[in-house]
Amino acid sequence: MALGVPMAHEGGHHSHAGKSSRDFLDAGKVLREIGLSAGQVVLDAGSGSGHFAKAAAAVVGPSGTVWALDSDQPSLDQLTRDIFTNGLKNIRPLLADLGEPLPVKDASVDLCVMVNVLHGLAVEGTAPAALNEIARVLKPCGRLAVVEFKKMAMDFGPPLDIRLDAGDVERLAAPAGLKKERTFEAGQYSHAAVFRK
Repeated sequence: MALGVPMAHEGGHHSHAGKSSRDFLDAGKVLREIGLSAGQVVLDAGSGSGHFAKAAAAVVGPSGTVWALDSDQPSLDQLTRDIFTNGLKNIRPLLADLGEPLPVKDASVDLCVMVNVLHGLAVEGTAPAALNEIARVLKPCGRLAVVEFKKMAMDFGPPLDIRLDAGDVERLAAPAGLKKERTFEAGQYSHAAVFRK
């Protein structure tokens, strides 16, 4: 699922268009707040063209790995071009749908980040399956960080009625065995919640 802004959600489907997370989220700052460190393995679930994946690659360094997973091939093609242009050898693009079993090994990921993705999965009804898969691939005590738009009126972002507040995110994560550690402000328009397996 590409990053972007859902514009329609009739029949359990929505499309993405408009602002990218890079327009209003400082990925490096958010990842530092989460506590990402060198050598870790990161799964950017719904990476789009890699705004967070590239920031994560800089933090984890050559001894770490970032899996940039998305179902949109053009977004991954753009990321692949950036990887080649900038010599980002620790990012691995991965074409996959978060609503399906993920091609990632059990207990292999230190941190999964989902940026402006979970609300779309909730609309589609695939959030429970996706979160169960994320829990499967997280290492024991691995973490999930969910960043979502604040539930407030603004002239971009998903419709207000499908936005998720911190309580909504926690209720979605709990059945997968993911326990909330903390929440924080992720910018003017966004909030984040960190969960541990």
